[in-house]
Amino acid sequence: MTVLKGEGRVPILFGSTSVAVASRVHGGYLARPDLSGQWPTVLVVASARGVSSSVKDVCRRLARQGFATIAPDLYDGRRPSPSTSDDDALAAFAQLPAGRVDRDLADFVAFITNPAGFWSSAEHGLGVLGIGNGGSAAIRTAGRHDAVALALAYVAVDVDDATRLGSFTGGLLGMYGRADEVVPVDMVEQVRSAAPHAEMVVYAAAGHDFLDDHSDGYDRETAVDAIERLTGFFEKRLPPAPA
Repeated sequence: MTVLKGEGRVPILFGSTSVAVASRVHGGYLARPDLSGQWPTVLVVASARGVSSSVKDVCRRLARQGFATIAPDLYDGRRPSPSTSDDDALAAFAQLPAGRVDRDLADFVAFITNPAGFWSSAEHGLGVLGIGNGGSAAIRTAGRHDAVALALAYVAVDVDDATRLGSFTGGLLGMYGRADEVVPVDMVEQVRSAAPHAEMVVYAAAGHDFLDDHSDGYDRETAVDAIERLTGFFEKRLPPAPA
């Protein structure tokens, strides 16, 4: 596999993957540089749509910039279809037991931070990206596993999330759209109040799901800028890529 012009810096490997921890086997999506060495790694926690084509695209775009990315399938292979309504997808996501979600994410963290692993440097510093409804689980995971960098894309923050963000000591990036009707822009101020150290970005013309190229809210210019910001943020916070 090669790097296409304008799409990044390194060739990548990508595709579905399985992660085995104890007696549990989880599905997910992996995209990483197709080069030797241990790469800075980002755990991507998807929204209610699960590991959709747009989430895979985000993983590949970050991988082309020199990161290993892995997105757990929290639906265990039964995620909503593309034709499922937003309301039904949200209902299905809400039915996922928080305890099982946290356990599954902990299994993925154990996998990528294993010193015996040959492609991930997460044992020296873990990055987490939460998208939409996956934000709360991403916040919990980042705090419990001492992540050094946490990025949130159009994530609604409740009282418990705000408390966790306030005690999070790693780098924190939040990206929101001013025209978002799902997560009001006032949410940005709540995050800023809870975590004054956070870097907050508000896109003037963007709405919800600006990273999802299958959503009405997709905004290509905003999505390109968001990937650039994520790249710079994780480059600053995560262990350096191999020389």
